[in-house]
Amino acid sequence: MKRKLNVLQPTSRPEAAAPQPAEQDDSAAALNTTGAAVPEGDKSAEKAAPAEKKSSRSKLGSRREERESVLTSFQRFLDTLSIRLLCEVFLRQVRRLFVVGVVCTLTFMCVLTTVKSFSATTTMSLNYEESVTGKTPNGARFSESEFLTQEYLEAILQATGLQDDLTTSELADCISISPTNSKLVTKEDDYYISSSYHIGLKLPWSLWGKITAQDLLDQICRVYLKRFTADYRINAASLDISFDYSDMDYEEIGSYFQMMIGRINNYLTVRNDQAGSYLSTSGQSYSAIKKQVQNLQSYTLSEYQSYIWENGVAKNNARCIDDLNELNRTLRWGEMSDSQKSDIFMDILDNYNNKMVSSVLIPTYDSDGSFYMSRTKVGIDDLALRANELLSSAVDAQKTITTNNSKITALEQPTEAQELQVAQSMVDVITQQLASIVSATRELDADCYAQRISRYLVFNGPESSFIKRYNIKPSVMLAALICTVWYLAAVVKTICQRQRERLQAENE
Repeated sequence: MKRKLNVLQPTSRPEAAAPQPAEQDDSAAALNTTGAAVPEGDKSAEKAAPAEKKSSRSKLGSRREERESVLTSFQRFLDTLSIRLLCEVFLRQVRRLFVVGVVCTLTFMCVLTTVKSFSATTTMSLNYEESVTGKTPNGARFSESEFLTQEYLEAILQATGLQDDLTTSELADCISISPTNSKLVTKEDDYYISSSYHIGLKLPWSLWGKITAQDLLDQICRVYLKRFTADYRINAASLDISFDYSDMDYEEIGSYFQMMIGRINNYLTVRNDQAGSYLSTSGQSYSAIKKQVQNLQSYTLSEYQSYIWENGVAKNNARCIDDLNELNRTLRWGEMSDSQKSDIFMDILDNYNNKMVSSVLIPTYDSDGSFYMSRTKVGIDDLALRANELLSSAVDAQKTITTNNSKITALEQPTEAQELQVAQSMVDVITQQLASIVSATRELDADCYAQRISRYLVFNGPESSFIKRYNIKPSVMLAALICTVWYLAAVVKTICQRQRERLQAENE
Protein backbone atom coordinates (compact mmCIF):
# COMPACT_ATOMS: atom_id res chain seq x y z
CA MET A 1 0.00 0.00 0.00
CA LYS A 2 2.78 2.37 0.79
CA ARG A 3 4.29 1.73 -2.57
CA LYS A 4 1.12 2.57 -4.43
CA LEU A 5 0.64 5.83 -2.55
CA ASN A 6 4.16 6.84 -3.37
CA VAL A 7 3.47 6.28 -7.04
CA LEU A 8 0.29 8.42 -6.98
CA GLN A 9 1.80 11.35 -5.16
CA PRO A 10 3.55 12.90 -8.18
CA THR A 11 0.31 12.97 -10.17
CA SER A 12 -1.46 15.05 -7.53
CA ARG A 13 0.90 17.99 -8.14
CA PRO A 14 0.51 19.91 -11.37
CA GLU A 15 4.11 21.05 -11.33
CA ALA A 16 5.28 17.50 -11.79
CA ALA A 17 2.77 16.85 -14.63
CA ALA A 18 4.10 19.61 -16.88
CA PRO A 19 5.53 18.13 -20.10
CA GLN A 20 9.23 18.48 -20.56
CA PRO A 21 10.42 19.90 -23.86
CA ALA A 22 11.97 17.27 -26.06
CA GLU A 23 15.50 17.70 -27.19
CA GLN A 24 15.73 18.75 -30.78
CA ASP A 25 17.46 16.45 -33.11
CA ASP A 26 20.41 17.80 -35.02
CA SER A 27 18.90 16.72 -38.32
CA ALA A 28 15.59 18.52 -37.61
CA ALA A 29 17.36 21.70 -36.60
CA ALA A 30 19.13 21.70 -39.92
CA LEU A 31 15.87 22.21 -41.90
CA ASN A 32 14.37 25.60 -42.74
CA THR A 33 10.66 26.51 -42.82
CA THR A 34 10.23 25.15 -46.33
CA GLY A 35 11.69 21.81 -45.39
CA ALA A 36 14.94 22.28 -47.26
CA ALA A 37 18.21 21.41 -45.66
CA VAL A 38 20.29 24.25 -44.31
CA PRO A 39 24.01 23.95 -43.99
CA GLU A 40 25.34 23.80 -40.47
CA GLY A 41 27.69 26.70 -40.92
CA ASP A 42 24.93 29.23 -42.16
CA LYS A 43 23.47 30.51 -38.88
CA SER A 44 21.82 33.66 -40.42
CA ALA A 45 19.51 31.50 -42.52
CA GLU A 46 18.47 29.62 -39.41
CA LYS A 47 17.28 32.91 -37.77
CA ALA A 48 15.51 34.46 -40.87
CA ALA A 49 12.30 32.40 -40.77
CA PRO A 50 11.36 33.10 -37.11
CA ALA A 51 12.00 36.85 -37.64
CA GLU A 52 9.59 37.05 -40.59
CA LYS A 53 6.86 35.27 -38.63
CA LYS A 54 7.24 37.63 -35.69
CA SER A 55 7.01 40.80 -37.91
CA SER A 56 3.84 39.65 -39.76
CA ARG A 57 2.19 38.65 -36.49
CA SER A 58 3.01 42.03 -34.94
CA LYS A 59 1.49 43.92 -37.92
CA LEU A 60 -1.71 41.89 -37.83
CA GLY A 61 -1.95 42.39 -34.11
CA SER A 62 -1.52 46.18 -34.36
CA ARG A 63 -4.21 46.48 -37.04
CA ARG A 64 -6.59 44.37 -34.99
CA GLU A 65 -5.96 46.53 -31.96
CA GLU A 66 -6.62 49.71 -33.98
CA ARG A 67 -9.95 48.39 -35.27
CA GLU A 68 -10.92 47.28 -31.82
CA SER A 69 -10.07 50.70 -30.40
CA VAL A 70 -12.13 52.48 -33.05
CA LEU A 71 -15.10 50.18 -32.49
CA THR A 72 -14.75 50.61 -28.76
CA SER A 73 -14.67 54.41 -29.08
CA PHE A 74 -17.71 54.41 -31.37
CA GLN A 75 -19.57 52.11 -29.00
CA ARG A 76 -18.79 54.40 -26.10
CA PHE A 77 -20.01 57.36 -28.23
CA LEU A 78 -23.31 55.60 -28.89
CA ASP A 79 -23.64 54.66 -25.24
CA THR A 80 -23.08 58.26 -24.24
CA LEU A 81 -25.55 59.63 -26.85
CA SER A 82 -29.09 60.02 -25.54
CA ILE A 83 -32.17 62.16 -26.05
CA ARG A 84 -31.43 63.93 -22.80
CA LEU A 85 -27.99 64.88 -24.05
CA LEU A 86 -29.40 66.08 -27.39
CA CYS A 87 -31.98 68.26 -25.65
CA GLU A 88 -29.36 69.59 -23.25
CA VAL A 89 -27.03 70.60 -26.09
CA PHE A 90 -29.90 72.10 -28.06
CA LEU A 91 -31.06 74.24 -25.14
CA ARG A 92 -27.52 75.40 -24.56
CA GLN A 93 -26.96 76.25 -28.26
CA VAL A 94 -30.42 77.56 -29.18
CA ARG A 95 -29.44 81.22 -29.07
CA ARG A 96 -26.35 80.66 -31.15
CA LEU A 97 -28.32 78.54 -33.61
CA PHE A 98 -30.90 81.27 -33.97
CA VAL A 99 -28.27 83.94 -34.60
CA VAL A 100 -26.38 81.73 -37.04
CA GLY A 101 -29.61 80.86 -38.87
CA VAL A 102 -30.68 84.49 -39.25
CA VAL A 103 -27.24 85.61 -40.39
CA CYS A 104 -26.88 82.76 -42.88
CA THR A 105 -30.40 83.30 -44.25
CA LEU A 106 -29.81 86.99 -44.88
CA THR A 107 -26.39 86.27 -46.37
CA PHE A 108 -27.70 83.64 -48.76
CA MET A 109 -30.64 85.90 -49.71
CA CYS A 110 -28.24 88.66 -50.69
CA VAL A 111 -25.92 86.34 -52.58
CA LEU A 112 -28.63 84.42 -54.46
CA THR A 113 -30.59 87.58 -55.28
CA THR A 114 -27.46 89.23 -56.61
CA VAL A 115 -26.58 86.22 -58.75
CA LYS A 116 -30.15 85.88 -59.98
CA SER A 117 -30.31 89.56 -60.92
CA PHE A 118 -27.86 88.85 -63.77
CA SER A 119 -30.31 86.52 -65.56
CA ALA A 120 -34.01 86.56 -66.47
CA THR A 121 -36.37 84.28 -68.40
CA THR A 122 -39.82 84.48 -69.91
CA THR A 123 -42.07 82.38 -72.14
CA MET A 124 -43.38 83.68 -75.47
CA SER A 125 -46.55 82.09 -76.88
CA LEU A 126 -47.78 82.58 -80.45
CA ASN A 127 -51.48 83.33 -80.10
CA TYR A 128 -52.91 83.39 -83.62
CA GLU A 129 -54.47 80.89 -85.97
CA GLU A 130 -51.54 80.55 -88.38
CA SER A 131 -49.09 79.63 -85.60
CA VAL A 132 -50.13 75.95 -85.69
CA THR A 133 -48.63 75.75 -89.18
CA GLY A 134 -45.44 77.60 -88.22
CA LYS A 135 -46.40 80.82 -90.00
CA THR A 136 -46.91 84.50 -89.18
CA PRO A 137 -50.34 86.19 -89.33
CA ASN A 138 -49.81 87.27 -92.94
CA GLY A 139 -48.74 83.78 -94.05
CA ALA A 140 -44.94 84.19 -93.97
CA ARG A 141 -42.70 81.60 -92.32
CA PHE A 142 -42.05 82.28 -88.63
CA SER A 143 -38.44 82.04 -87.48
CA GLU A 144 -37.04 82.62 -84.00
CA SER A 145 -33.86 83.97 -85.60
CA GLU A 146 -35.68 87.30 -86.01
CA PHE A 147 -34.67 88.00 -82.41
CA LEU A 148 -31.07 88.33 -83.55
CA THR A 149 -31.46 90.51 -86.66
CA GLN A 150 -29.38 93.66 -86.86
CA GLU A 151 -32.37 96.01 -87.10
CA TYR A 152 -34.08 94.45 -84.10
CA LEU A 153 -30.95 94.58 -81.93
CA GLU A 154 -30.34 98.22 -82.86
CA ALA A 155 -33.94 99.05 -81.97
CA ILE A 156 -33.45 97.44 -78.53
CA LEU A 157 -30.26 99.39 -77.83
CA GLN A 158 -31.95 102.61 -78.92
CA ALA A 159 -34.99 101.95 -76.73
CA THR A 160 -32.86 101.19 -73.67
CA GLY A 161 -30.23 103.88 -74.29
CA LEU A 162 -27.33 101.41 -74.16
CA GLN A 163 -25.76 102.27 -77.52
CA ASP A 164 -22.51 103.38 -75.86
CA ASP A 165 -22.32 100.46 -73.41
CA LEU A 166 -23.15 97.47 -75.59
CA THR A 167 -22.77 96.42 -79.23
CA THR A 168 -25.27 94.44 -81.25
CA SER A 169 -23.02 91.36 -81.33
CA GLU A 170 -22.60 91.45 -77.54
CA LEU A 171 -26.35 91.82 -77.09
CA ALA A 172 -26.95 88.87 -79.42
CA ASP A 173 -24.66 86.72 -77.24
CA CYS A 174 -26.75 87.62 -74.18
CA ILE A 175 -30.08 86.54 -75.72
CA SER A 176 -31.12 82.90 -76.07
CA ILE A 177 -34.37 81.50 -77.49
CA SER A 178 -35.44 77.87 -77.69
CA PRO A 179 -38.72 75.93 -78.04
CA THR A 180 -40.41 75.01 -74.78
CA ASN A 181 -40.92 71.43 -75.92
CA SER A 182 -37.40 70.66 -77.10
CA LYS A 183 -36.90 66.95 -77.56
CA LEU A 184 -34.71 64.71 -79.66
CA VAL A 185 -36.43 63.82 -82.93
CA THR A 186 -35.48 60.39 -84.27
CA LYS A 187 -38.49 59.55 -86.46
CA GLU A 188 -40.49 61.47 -89.00
CA ASP A 189 -43.65 61.07 -86.92
CA ASP A 190 -41.97 62.91 -84.03
CA TYR A 191 -41.60 66.19 -85.93
CA TYR A 192 -43.70 68.99 -84.50
CA ILE A 193 -44.22 72.76 -84.83
CA SER A 194 -43.62 74.67 -81.63
CA SER A 195 -45.85 77.64 -80.79
CA SER A 196 -44.12 78.67 -77.56
CA TYR A 197 -40.52 79.56 -76.82
CA HIS A 198 -38.26 80.17 -73.83
CA ILE A 199 -36.45 83.51 -73.98
CA GLY A 200 -33.45 83.91 -71.68
CA LEU A 201 -31.12 86.82 -70.98
CA LYS A 202 -27.77 86.94 -69.20
CA LEU A 203 -26.79 90.45 -68.18
CA PRO A 204 -23.11 91.34 -68.70
CA TRP A 205 -21.13 92.52 -65.70
CA SER A 206 -20.42 95.78 -67.53
CA LEU A 207 -24.11 96.74 -67.14
CA TRP A 208 -24.20 96.16 -63.38
CA GLY A 209 -25.97 99.09 -61.74
CA LYS A 210 -27.24 100.55 -65.04
CA ILE A 211 -30.16 98.23 -65.75
CA THR A 212 -31.48 94.98 -64.34
CA ALA A 213 -31.77 91.81 -66.35
CA GLN A 214 -35.56 91.74 -65.95
CA ASP A 215 -35.95 95.34 -67.14
CA LEU A 216 -33.78 94.65 -70.19
CA LEU A 217 -35.73 91.48 -70.99
CA ASP A 218 -39.03 93.36 -70.67
CA GLN A 219 -37.75 95.99 -73.09
CA ILE A 220 -36.63 93.28 -75.53
CA CYS A 221 -40.09 91.69 -75.49
CA ARG A 222 -41.81 95.08 -75.82
CA VAL A 223 -39.75 96.09 -78.85
CA TYR A 224 -40.23 92.70 -80.53
CA LEU A 225 -44.00 92.79 -79.97
CA LYS A 226 -44.19 96.28 -81.50
CA ARG A 227 -42.15 95.29 -84.55
CA PHE A 228 -43.95 91.97 -84.98
CA THR A 229 -47.34 93.69 -84.91
CA ALA A 230 -46.22 96.35 -87.39
CA ASP A 231 -44.58 93.88 -89.79
CA TYR A 232 -47.21 91.16 -89.88
CA ARG A 233 -50.52 92.95 -89.58
CA ILE A 234 -52.73 93.43 -92.63
CA ASN A 235 -52.00 96.81 -94.22
CA ALA A 236 -55.09 98.44 -95.70
CA ALA A 237 -53.45 99.99 -98.80
CA SER A 238 -56.82 99.77 -100.57
CA LEU A 239 -58.12 102.53 -98.32
CA ASP A 240 -55.50 105.07 -99.41
CA ILE A 241 -57.61 107.31 -101.68
CA SER A 242 -56.64 110.64 -103.18
CA PHE A 243 -59.40 113.23 -103.43
CA ASP A 244 -57.53 115.63 -105.70
CA TYR A 245 -59.54 115.89 -108.96
CA SER A 246 -58.09 119.13 -110.29
CA ASP A 247 -56.55 117.48 -113.38
CA MET A 248 -59.57 115.27 -114.14
CA ASP A 249 -62.68 115.93 -116.15
CA TYR A 250 -66.08 114.86 -114.85
CA GLU A 251 -66.06 111.67 -116.92
CA GLU A 252 -62.61 110.74 -115.55
CA ILE A 253 -63.77 111.53 -112.02
CA GLY A 254 -66.65 109.09 -112.47
CA SER A 255 -64.24 106.35 -113.65
CA TYR A 256 -61.93 107.07 -110.69
CA PHE A 257 -64.89 106.78 -108.28
CA GLN A 258 -65.83 103.47 -109.91
CA MET A 259 -62.29 102.11 -109.42
CA MET A 260 -61.99 103.28 -105.76
CA ILE A 261 -65.40 101.89 -104.84
CA GLY A 262 -64.38 98.54 -106.34
CA ARG A 263 -61.17 98.49 -104.27
CA ILE A 264 -63.01 99.30 -101.04
CA ASN A 265 -65.66 96.70 -101.79
CA ASN A 266 -63.02 94.00 -102.36
CA TYR A 267 -61.23 94.93 -99.12
CA LEU A 268 -64.45 94.80 -97.12
CA THR A 269 -65.25 91.41 -98.65
CA VAL A 270 -61.95 90.00 -97.38
CA ARG A 271 -62.32 91.56 -93.92
CA ASN A 272 -65.92 90.34 -93.68
CA ASP A 273 -64.74 86.79 -94.40
CA GLN A 274 -62.05 87.10 -91.70
CA ALA A 275 -64.06 88.85 -88.96
CA GLY A 276 -67.63 88.96 -90.17
CA SER A 277 -69.04 88.39 -86.70
CA TYR A 278 -67.11 91.24 -85.11
CA LEU A 279 -69.25 94.13 -83.86
CA SER A 280 -67.64 97.30 -82.52
CA THR A 281 -68.82 99.18 -79.44
CA SER A 282 -70.64 101.64 -81.73
CA GLY A 283 -72.53 98.79 -83.41
CA GLN A 284 -70.53 98.91 -86.66
CA SER A 285 -69.66 95.81 -88.68
CA TYR A 286 -67.96 95.04 -91.97
CA SER A 287 -71.16 93.80 -93.59
CA ALA A 288 -72.93 97.08 -92.75
CA ILE A 289 -70.12 99.17 -94.27
CA LYS A 290 -70.09 96.95 -97.35
CA LYS A 291 -73.79 97.60 -97.80
CA GLN A 292 -73.10 101.35 -97.74
CA VAL A 293 -70.48 100.93 -100.48
CA GLN A 294 -72.86 98.95 -102.66
CA ASN A 295 -75.57 101.58 -102.26
CA LEU A 296 -73.09 104.31 -103.18
CA GLN A 297 -72.11 102.43 -106.32
CA SER A 298 -75.60 101.41 -107.40
CA TYR A 299 -77.44 104.68 -106.77
CA THR A 300 -75.33 107.78 -106.12
CA LEU A 301 -72.52 107.05 -108.60
CA SER A 302 -74.92 105.81 -111.27
CA GLU A 303 -77.00 108.98 -110.87
CA TYR A 304 -73.89 111.13 -111.27
CA GLN A 305 -72.73 109.33 -114.43
CA SER A 306 -76.20 109.49 -115.98
CA TYR A 307 -76.44 113.24 -115.34
CA ILE A 308 -73.09 114.19 -116.89
CA TRP A 309 -73.69 112.12 -120.05
CA GLU A 310 -77.31 113.05 -120.60
CA ASN A 311 -76.51 116.74 -120.24
CA GLY A 312 -73.04 116.59 -121.83
CA VAL A 313 -71.35 118.14 -118.77
CA ALA A 314 -67.57 118.49 -119.13
CA LYS A 315 -64.81 120.93 -118.33
CA ASN A 316 -63.38 120.59 -121.87
CA ASN A 317 -66.00 119.36 -124.34
CA ALA A 318 -63.66 119.19 -127.32
CA ARG A 319 -61.16 116.95 -125.57
CA CYS A 320 -63.93 114.63 -124.36
CA ILE A 321 -65.31 114.34 -127.90
CA ASP A 322 -61.87 113.46 -129.29
CA ASP A 323 -61.38 110.83 -126.59
CA LEU A 324 -64.74 109.22 -127.33
CA ASN A 325 -64.08 109.17 -131.10
CA GLU A 326 -60.72 107.46 -130.51
CA LEU A 327 -62.39 104.95 -128.21
CA ASN A 328 -65.07 104.24 -130.81
CA ARG A 329 -62.44 103.65 -133.48
CA THR A 330 -60.68 101.09 -131.30
CA LEU A 331 -63.95 99.40 -130.40
CA ARG A 332 -65.02 99.27 -134.03
CA TRP A 333 -61.83 97.43 -135.01
CA GLY A 334 -62.38 94.94 -132.19
CA GLU A 335 -66.06 94.50 -133.07
CA MET A 336 -65.27 93.80 -136.73
CA SER A 337 -62.55 91.28 -135.81
CA ASP A 338 -64.74 89.41 -133.37
CA SER A 339 -67.64 89.31 -135.81
CA GLN A 340 -65.49 87.85 -138.60
CA LYS A 341 -63.99 85.20 -136.28
CA SER A 342 -67.44 84.25 -135.04
CA ASP A 343 -68.69 83.82 -138.63
CA ILE A 344 -65.73 81.58 -139.46
CA PHE A 345 -66.38 79.33 -136.46
CA MET A 346 -70.08 79.12 -137.37
CA ASP A 347 -69.18 77.99 -140.90
CA ILE A 348 -66.98 75.27 -139.50
CA LEU A 349 -69.76 74.11 -137.22
CA ASP A 350 -72.19 73.87 -140.15
CA ASN A 351 -69.84 71.44 -141.93
CA TYR A 352 -69.99 68.92 -139.08
CA ASN A 353 -72.37 65.93 -139.21
CA ASN A 354 -74.70 66.33 -136.23
CA LYS A 355 -75.39 62.60 -136.04
CA MET A 356 -71.71 61.85 -135.72
CA VAL A 357 -71.28 64.47 -133.04
CA SER A 358 -74.31 63.41 -131.00
CA SER A 359 -73.12 59.77 -130.84
CA VAL A 360 -69.85 60.47 -128.95
CA LEU A 361 -70.56 58.68 -125.65
CA ILE A 362 -68.27 56.99 -123.12
CA PRO A 363 -69.09 54.47 -120.36
CA THR A 364 -68.60 55.81 -116.86
CA TYR A 365 -69.92 55.71 -113.28
CA ASP A 366 -71.67 58.41 -111.33
CA SER A 367 -71.04 59.39 -107.68
CA ASP A 368 -73.35 56.62 -106.48
CA GLY A 369 -71.47 53.97 -108.43
CA SER A 370 -74.18 53.52 -111.06
CA PHE A 371 -73.11 52.84 -114.65
CA TYR A 372 -74.22 55.17 -117.44
CA MET A 373 -73.10 56.48 -120.85
CA SER A 374 -71.76 60.01 -120.64
CA ARG A 375 -71.30 62.46 -123.50
CA THR A 376 -67.78 63.88 -123.58
CA LYS A 377 -66.49 67.14 -124.98
CA VAL A 378 -65.11 67.07 -128.51
CA GLY A 379 -63.57 69.67 -130.77
CA ILE A 380 -66.96 70.92 -131.96
CA ASP A 381 -67.89 71.87 -128.40
CA ASP A 382 -64.84 74.13 -128.05
CA LEU A 383 -65.64 75.71 -131.43
CA ALA A 384 -69.19 76.45 -130.35
CA LEU A 385 -68.10 78.03 -127.08
CA ARG A 386 -65.45 80.15 -128.80
CA ALA A 387 -67.91 81.34 -131.42
CA ASN A 388 -70.40 82.34 -128.74
CA GLU A 389 -67.74 84.31 -126.81
CA LEU A 390 -66.67 86.22 -129.91
CA LEU A 391 -70.24 87.03 -130.83
CA SER A 392 -70.98 88.34 -127.32
CA SER A 393 -67.85 90.50 -127.41
CA ALA A 394 -68.86 92.00 -130.75
CA VAL A 395 -72.36 92.77 -129.45
CA ASP A 396 -70.95 94.48 -126.32
CA ALA A 397 -68.59 96.58 -128.44
CA GLN A 398 -71.48 97.69 -130.65
CA LYS A 399 -73.51 98.73 -127.60
CA THR A 400 -70.59 100.76 -126.24
CA ILE A 401 -70.12 102.48 -129.58
CA THR A 402 -73.81 103.43 -129.65
CA THR A 403 -73.59 104.83 -126.11
CA ASN A 404 -70.48 106.84 -126.96
CA ASN A 405 -72.19 108.31 -130.02
CA SER A 406 -75.04 109.54 -127.80
CA LYS A 407 -72.47 111.06 -125.42
CA ILE A 408 -70.76 112.83 -128.32
CA THR A 409 -74.12 114.29 -129.44
CA ALA A 410 -74.73 115.63 -125.91
CA LEU A 411 -71.19 117.08 -125.64
CA GLU A 412 -71.57 119.00 -128.90
CA GLN A 413 -73.94 121.30 -127.03
CA PRO A 414 -72.32 123.98 -124.82
CA THR A 415 -72.29 123.30 -121.03
CA GLU A 416 -74.10 125.81 -118.85
CA ALA A 417 -72.70 127.07 -115.53
CA GLN A 418 -75.61 125.69 -113.56
CA GLU A 419 -74.94 122.21 -114.91
CA LEU A 420 -71.31 122.47 -113.84
CA GLN A 421 -72.38 123.47 -110.32
CA VAL A 422 -74.77 120.53 -110.08
CA ALA A 423 -72.09 118.12 -111.30
CA GLN A 424 -69.55 119.55 -108.83
CA SER A 425 -71.98 119.25 -105.94
CA MET A 426 -72.58 115.60 -106.85
CA VAL A 427 -68.80 115.02 -106.89
CA ASP A 428 -68.54 116.60 -103.43
CA VAL A 429 -71.31 114.36 -102.09
CA ILE A 430 -69.66 111.20 -103.41
CA THR A 431 -66.28 112.35 -102.05
CA GLN A 432 -67.78 112.94 -98.62
CA GLN A 433 -69.46 109.56 -98.58
CA LEU A 434 -66.26 107.80 -99.65
CA ALA A 435 -64.27 109.60 -96.93
CA SER A 436 -66.89 108.59 -94.36
CA ILE A 437 -66.76 104.96 -95.48
CA VAL A 438 -62.95 104.91 -95.35
CA SER A 439 -62.91 106.51 -91.89
CA ALA A 440 -65.49 104.04 -90.55
CA THR A 441 -63.52 101.12 -92.00
CA ARG A 442 -60.26 102.30 -90.40
CA GLU A 443 -61.94 102.76 -87.01
CA LEU A 444 -63.46 99.30 -87.24
CA ASP A 445 -60.07 97.83 -88.20
CA ALA A 446 -58.43 99.59 -85.25
CA ASP A 447 -61.01 98.18 -82.82
CA CYS A 448 -60.78 94.71 -84.30
CA TYR A 449 -56.97 94.64 -84.40
CA ALA A 450 -56.79 96.06 -80.87
CA GLN A 451 -58.27 92.80 -79.65
CA ARG A 452 -56.56 90.48 -82.09
CA ILE A 453 -53.11 91.92 -82.76
CA SER A 454 -52.40 92.84 -79.15
CA ARG A 455 -52.63 89.14 -78.32
CA TYR A 456 -50.53 87.90 -81.24
CA LEU A 457 -47.62 87.35 -78.83
CA VAL A 458 -48.15 86.61 -75.14
CA PHE A 459 -45.20 86.86 -72.75
CA ASN A 460 -45.53 85.01 -69.46
CA GLY A 461 -42.69 85.57 -67.01
CA PRO A 462 -41.98 83.43 -63.95
CA GLU A 463 -43.94 84.00 -60.76
CA SER A 464 -42.72 87.13 -59.02
CA SER A 465 -43.90 86.50 -55.45
CA PHE A 466 -41.93 87.92 -52.54
CA ILE A 467 -40.60 84.50 -51.56
CA LYS A 468 -39.30 83.70 -55.05
CA ARG A 469 -38.10 87.21 -55.79
CA TYR A 470 -35.71 87.25 -52.83
CA ASN A 471 -34.95 83.48 -52.82
CA ILE A 472 -36.20 83.02 -49.26
CA LYS A 473 -36.90 79.31 -49.55
CA PRO A 474 -33.44 78.17 -50.76
CA SER A 475 -31.79 80.60 -48.34
CA VAL A 476 -33.69 79.13 -45.39
CA MET A 477 -32.83 75.58 -46.51
CA LEU A 478 -29.12 76.37 -46.74
CA ALA A 479 -29.19 78.16 -43.37
CA ALA A 480 -30.96 75.15 -41.83
CA LEU A 481 -28.25 72.88 -43.21
CA ILE A 482 -25.53 75.02 -41.64
CA CYS A 483 -27.39 75.13 -38.30
CA THR A 484 -27.74 71.36 -38.38
CA VAL A 485 -24.01 70.94 -38.94
CA TRP A 486 -23.33 73.45 -36.15
CA TYR A 487 -25.63 71.54 -33.77
CA LEU A 488 -24.10 68.13 -34.58
CA ALA A 489 -20.62 69.55 -34.09
CA ALA A 490 -21.69 70.85 -30.66
CA VAL A 491 -23.09 67.42 -29.74
CA VAL A 492 -19.90 65.64 -30.76
CA LYS A 493 -17.79 68.17 -28.90
CA THR A 494 -19.84 67.70 -25.71
CA ILE A 495 -19.65 63.90 -25.89
CA CYS A 496 -15.88 63.94 -26.47
CA GLN A 497 -15.41 66.33 -23.57
CA ARG A 498 -17.41 64.12 -21.20
CA GLN A 499 -15.52 61.01 -22.25
CA ARG A 500 -12.24 62.79 -21.63
CA GLU A 501 -13.41 63.84 -18.14
CA ARG A 502 -14.51 60.28 -17.34
CA LEU A 503 -11.17 58.82 -18.41
CA GLN A 504 -9.31 61.35 -16.26
CA ALA A 505 -11.52 60.45 -13.29
CA GLU A 506 -10.84 56.71 -13.81
CA ASN A 507 -7.08 57.29 -14.04
CA GLU A 508 -7.05 59.29 -10.81
